[in-house]
Amino acid sequence: MSNVVGANKKVILIALVIGVFLFGGGYLLWRVNQEDTVAPTDSDASEENCVLRCLPGAICVARDANDNCAEDEAGICYFPPYGGSKTGCCAYERICNVTAYYITYVAGEGGRVTNAGQNNVAPGGSISSTATPNTGYRFVKWSDNKTTTTRTDSNVQADATYTATFEVLPAEKVTLTYIAGSGGTITGTTPQVIDKGTSGTAVTATPNAGYKFVKWSDNKTTATRTDSNVQADATYTATFEVLPADKVVLTYIAGSGGTITGTTPQVIDKGTSGTAVTATPNAGYKFVKWSDNKTTATRTDLNVQADATYTATFEVLPADKVVLTYIAGSGGTITGTTPQIIDKGTSGTAVTATPNAGYKFVKWSDNKTTATRTDSNVQASATYTATFKSANVVPQTGIFDDTENTVILGVVVLIAGLEWTRISSLPMKAYNAISVTSSKMKEDSERKRVQRRRSRLEKNIK
Repeated sequence: MSNVVGANKKVILIALVIGVFLFGGGYLLWRVNQEDTVAPTDSDASEENCVLRCLPGAICVARDANDNCAEDEAGICYFPPYGGSKTGCCAYERICNVTAYYITYVAGEGGRVTNAGQNNVAPGGSISSTATPNTGYRFVKWSDNKTTTTRTDSNVQADATYTATFEVLPAEKVTLTYIAGSGGTITGTTPQVIDKGTSGTAVTATPNAGYKFVKWSDNKTTATRTDSNVQADATYTATFEVLPADKVVLTYIAGSGGTITGTTPQVIDKGTSGTAVTATPNAGYKFVKWSDNKTTATRTDLNVQADATYTATFEVLPADKVVLTYIAGSGGTITGTTPQIIDKGTSGTAVTATPNAGYKFVKWSDNKTTATRTDSNVQASATYTATFKSANVVPQTGIFDDTENTVILGVVVLIAGLEWTRISSLPMKAYNAISVTSSKMKEDSERKRVQRRRSRLEKNIK
């Protein structure tokens, strides 16, 4: 019985030894066949320098919804390509025994970097880059969250891309303040806090009843003002003064979306008429009405008995509409509809620049010289101003033409006439000269004769 037990122990021991050899040998055989296993004969026991790189021409695409790449792709490119901080997917190849790694520096919007683009760096080498923001921007960080503008990447052992991020600096603010002196108010927003270098919105110095606007504290004499390219805080005070009892003031104000063309305010004699003004809409707006419900954009107030202020209202124009505005300069009026709101691409209706008595039409602001015009295929809102000038009052003498310019022939005639006048006076001048000379000779002869007689008489007396 003891012999059987001994035999069994030997069998178990032999089986264990055989199992260890089989298992250990199989593992060693499998391990040796792995790509990253150092061969036992490699005396320096070092690994190869291997990297994964996108195949030439491979496209870098975003990862899927689960943040994974396709089976035949790897996350070794940056998405968007060559920038950003998140890796995308591309078809790749494994390259070993590399002699240089790719270190790429990219500048985001608003700045620049040194050593921009792909740089070849030897394994274990170093390279630096500095991120510099453009004017109006500031540096934030690199895509690996480094926050120093200058970075040095040392002991490089792999490809890498680093993107510098910049952001817009907060705009510096300035304040425009408008103050009404005694006798008036400010129409518009005051104070206005705006970005430095930009423009404010329009304000108007509006006089109270019995007052008139004089000027602003910076000597501007237009009651309505819009300050542009503002570089520093500023305060402007409007000055008003008492209006003579026989004077009244007409004030015209443009609401949001337009401007006033013409003089405002107007100080006129009580009971007389003002001059024409037009509520001109900005691009994309249309005129609606005045605050006294007049719906014609151009107005001339007659027989004015008291101060008055009228505000023009504008509203946004539908995208498929355009506005044609026709304005009469001094000395005339517009006959026809103005403004005209029409469908984009269609034609307006005829308007005529009609001169007042004693004036004549010259041209429109787009240099058209026909007084009557019909604009066709209108693609955008437009404003045209008619120019007039005093009519010719010089008589038609042959010296002047109907443009009041001297005709060359007339000049020649004038010069010839003046020269003939000079020449024709020469004989008379000669006669006068001879007469004077003759008279002088007679006087000399008579004086000598008297002298001789006197001498003879004095001699006889002695």
